[in-house]
Amino acid sequence: MARPPHAVTKLLLAMAGCTSACHAVGGARVPAIAPQTLPTLAGQVRFDRSRTVQAALTDVANAASVALIDGVAGNTVSSTVSDASGSFQLTFSNFTPTLGYPYVLEAVKGLPVGGAPNRVGAAAARLRTLVFWNGSWQSLSSGSIVVGYGTTAVSVIANLKALTAASMSALINSVNPGDTFTQPGSWLSNATDYQPVLTFVNNAIQLDQDPIASIAYSSALATYSLSTGVPVVNSFAPSIPTPGGTLTLRGAYLDRLIGRNTFVIGGWPASTWSVSLDRTSATVTVPGSAYSGPFNLVQPGGVAQLVSPFLYLHGTVGTYAGSGAQGDQDGLGQSAVFSRPEGIVRDSAGNLYVAEAGGNCIRKISPSGQVTTLAGSTTAGFQNGVGANARFNNPTGLAIDPSTNNLYVCDWNNGAVRMITSTGVVTTVAGTGTSGYNDGATSSAQFSRPLGVAFDPATQRLYVGDSSNNCIRLISAGVVSTLAGNTAAGSVDGVGTAARFNVPSGVVLDGFGNLYIADYGAARIRCLNLATNYVSTVTGVAGAGWLDGASGSARLNGPEYLGADSLGNIYVAGDNSVRKIASPSQYVSTLAGQTGANFADGSTSSALFNNTQQLVVDPSGNVYVTDWNGNRIRVITP
Repeated sequence: MARPPHAVTKLLLAMAGCTSACHAVGGARVPAIAPQTLPTLAGQVRFDRSRTVQAALTDVANAASVALIDGVAGNTVSSTVSDASGSFQLTFSNFTPTLGYPYVLEAVKGLPVGGAPNRVGAAAARLRTLVFWNGSWQSLSSGSIVVGYGTTAVSVIANLKALTAASMSALINSVNPGDTFTQPGSWLSNATDYQPVLTFVNNAIQLDQDPIASIAYSSALATYSLSTGVPVVNSFAPSIPTPGGTLTLRGAYLDRLIGRNTFVIGGWPASTWSVSLDRTSATVTVPGSAYSGPFNLVQPGGVAQLVSPFLYLHGTVGTYAGSGAQGDQDGLGQSAVFSRPEGIVRDSAGNLYVAEAGGNCIRKISPSGQVTTLAGSTTAGFQNGVGANARFNNPTGLAIDPSTNNLYVCDWNNGAVRMITSTGVVTTVAGTGTSGYNDGATSSAQFSRPLGVAFDPATQRLYVGDSSNNCIRLISAGVVSTLAGNTAAGSVDGVGTAARFNVPSGVVLDGFGNLYIADYGAARIRCLNLATNYVSTVTGVAGAGWLDGASGSARLNGPEYLGADSLGNIYVAGDNSVRKIASPSQYVSTLAGQTGANFADGSTSSALFNNTQQLVVDPSGNVYVTDWNGNRIRVITP
């Protein structure tokens, strides 16, 4: 079968004045060998670079088509098929080789990605070597004749650089076992030629691409590159799909062959998808067991594109950040490490801020999932300053000023409320650093284990759940006052200081003039009407428990922190779960979690938490919650 001329073939075809008795080389006439039966050309094909000898029928080296290509005529001189070990033998008759001239020995293989090798439609790839007749067959490889990655790299370079026949003959025995390259006298550099091209040969085979066709060379830059397109996803819709539903992808070079694209969502590979004829779009069925997590396009050889650092899936719980180990380490998503994360807020740009109670610092998570430390260090203390020079002692609840992105922090063990600017400058808003109970100027006021804080952008007021003092404190215009409750513990509705709380912790504003309070010790959710200063009980009855239902019968167990969405729904974190109080019915339901403490991502009905703390709701309704003992930031997507 005739084959299209390649660069080596073109070089030989361009030699003028050839006859059946001789070949002209640069004006010289080189004797040809009289037609005869030549010795067998035997060798081995190695498509699998991890082995020196192929041994099984399932290996990709077996059943490769092997052919010797005549550089003068451009025809196949002899062909065969490699055996189970990758070995082959070529025999010849009526063939006149030119002494010392390179011929192409090529192996073509249908790669077995997604099915049996050499099936119809299988991705094909070629490996090559150059062979020379010098009274016996010699090749690029030292020792036995091998068609492999190293010999292909040298053959590709010879093609791309259009080396002369003399330069190519200097490459005999230059590729040693293990794909090492001997370069003296070859005019090729190991570092700038051979190693880069060897890497691209390896990548091309892993991507089911033909290395002969897919490697390009820039003579101006003297650099090599993969010239064919690698599959890529540029966008997807919907933004929040559902397990079992479909996801439409837009991109380029998406391959229609099974096995070329593996779409992995939250660790679950999709098993069903289709690709358009122009390879620019794909429709993927989201695995029914998948949950929110990173979305990757994985290609053969482990090459991967991170399509989205976190793909939200309806009705699931996923881990947004944190490995589960306890410690303090910045990093991307689940590679970061937290120590008892407690407070959490979100800014309008999608950044999350986490108060790390065990690590005495404030962390920032960008929308891409990158975790960094904004302020504080693992060393506990009470010190203002910038970044790591500041000191906290068990920071808990967080609030944010949306106009400036200033953060407000309950510094639990220091009995203070601190502020952090977007550049990490830490100051003290109120409190002396010593726990106590004292209203008055912010510089002399005292708190006792403040847990929750809420900021009202309209009035610039701060509301604090002063847990050990059993009251709600107000910070306004440089003065701290007691808004509701007093140091006596209890559970009594009423106006201002006549009301009673039992370890009030998380507080949240609903946007309609109400402050909701998680009354931890009373196992209730309370509401402070800011216009009348009246405290009422929203839900929960005497005695902790777990029961969904109407506000008058629902039971809670240790509610700690609260969140609110734009519709006035209130979310309650505590007892390894997140509950929802619907507006306006005040019906209590379980959003996610169970009574048992553990860790499991999955559907909202099966997911497990280990001590849920503060939470925040984004505009899409996703609920971010700190998993205190789990050392993770989790996301519930209803």
